[in-house]
Amino acid sequence: MRVIYLVRHGEYDYRDSRPETLGQGLTERGRLQAEATGSWLSRNTGDIEAVLSSDYVRASQTADLIADAYGAVERAYDPLLRECADIYVAEGNHHLQSAALAFERVLGSTARERRSLVVVCHANLIRYMLARVERWPKRKWQSQLIPPCSISTVRSGTGTVLPKANPVASVRHLPPSLRDSI
Repeated sequence: MRVIYLVRHGEYDYRDSRPETLGQGLTERGRLQAEATGSWLSRNTGDIEAVLSSDYVRASQTADLIADAYGAVERAYDPLLRECADIYVAEGNHHLQSAALAFERVLGSTARERRSLVVVCHANLIRYMLARVERWPKRKWQSQLIPPCSISTVRSGTGTVLPKANPVASVRHLPPSLRDSI
């Protein structure tokens, strides 16, 4: 069984005007969210083989805090895991193409056969991946909330077994004071 944990980055400083690869890092609350997420994942998921993330500061900081909870684990930062626009608005542009490539890299048939992986990225990309896995209609895709440091778990078997996501966008691992609905 292959298990991928899709994690949205923690709360970040959206007022920071620097480019997302240089600024817009985690707030103190975002750091606490990421630490709590890493602690929960490391206690409840067993060994993972790697933590992958977007190269945006908020995602890479979240990924580093999660990876720290596991100890010695492979870390990688991938520009394909950057935020994308709403795919139903952006059809035919580079956002959809990048999202499709990111899906293939993490969940598709071309994904490296890792048994267990944490992927830290952004709300729209997580929505896109879940929509592909679960075959969500447009309305479901656009209305699915992906709160900061939420965890969506995707499991797949071998061969022709299709992946399934459950739970989706869970924040049960976070204390109530660190939970958001946006």
